[in-house]
Amino acid sequence: MAYVTSNICYSWKWEHNATSSDRGRILVCWHPKAYHFHVMHKSEQLIHGRATQLSTNKKKFISFVYGFNHKAQRKPMWDTLVDISHTHGV
Repeated sequence: MAYVTSNICYSWKWEHNATSSDRGRILVCWHPKAYHFHVMHKSEQLIHGRATQLSTNKKKFISFVYGFNHKAQRKPMWDTLVDISHTHGV
């Protein structure tokens, strides 16, 4: 993963959901002089966090999703998104 990000996101910060047993499906990159991103939840189908625009200090919650093909496999992702929505009062 480091090889990919060093070529695509030179000098940027990045977060991914790849592990030693998983290829990973989500790669989030941001420019550290413009944004800060705090990961609040990470799973094999989801990265959720709070993005802060540094010039204005505005904060937004954002979720990056890669849903599996089969409905039954997506259920844990949907359950997590519902929990996140309740936590943040959406």
